[in-house]
Amino acid sequence: MKKNFVFLAGALVISGSALAGGGAAGGGATEYTQLRNEVELILQYEQTVMGYVRQGLQLQNEIDNLIKNPFSLLGKDVGGIINKVGKIMSGANSIAGGVAQIDRNFATKFKSPSAASYSSKLTSWNSTSTATLDKVLASVDLHREDYASDTARIEAVVRASESTKGAAGALDTLRDINLLQIEHTRKLGELLATQNEATATYMAQQVAKDQAAVDAVTMLTTPDNTPRQKIGTTTPIKWNSILFGK
Repeated sequence: MKKNFVFLAGALVISGSALAGGGAAGGGATEYTQLRNEVELILQYEQTVMGYVRQGLQLQNEIDNLIKNPFSLLGKDVGGIINKVGKIMSGANSIAGGVAQIDRNFATKFKSPSAASYSSKLTSWNSTSTATLDKVLASVDLHREDYASDTARIEAVVRASESTKGAAGALDTLRDINLLQIEHTRKLGELLATQNEATATYMAQQVAKDQAAVDAVTMLTTPDNTPRQKIGTTTPIKWNSILFGK
């Protein structure tokens, strides 16, 4: 089932009214095409987030090794780690904000409470992630607006920690920041996975519903003097073609 959920991945969890007019017979093919494009985009987002988690864990091992065998704090190794942690943080925040906007637009266009709910959850995640770094900055009397990027903010915190706690203390600070980021990124991945599962469930239900409607129409319109087709024997709607261009 997980494979199917990933294949149908998307941040758009739709209510029954989302597809105006129902399935392809009711003019819903355009909505399905739009949904397919958004599903494919958000699948890429989920894969990227999973990659961020793996990269964060690798960075944690590198930081632990430096703590055991510390070099110059702001040398090449540490500077590279800071840069990677900052990029992961910025990338995850960007994804959460982008998917929240997609959900928000879909909720407005198709009157979908589910999409609106996920938009709110992603916005909340984004706010929590930002607030966490702000608290870290405040702990060393620094402020977000004084720096142009998350990488610059993290580097400033590490430098400030070095000046008060020494090299070992600064590495501990970097380790803590990376641990927090791993935790937040995992939660983002779980949120996207939940949406993927809900989307897959919705699509399965919609396919069954629309197929049943086609079968019912076929039964009603078959002339009395010809054999009636049994439910389920009509040519199935080619949803894979509509959804995934196959």
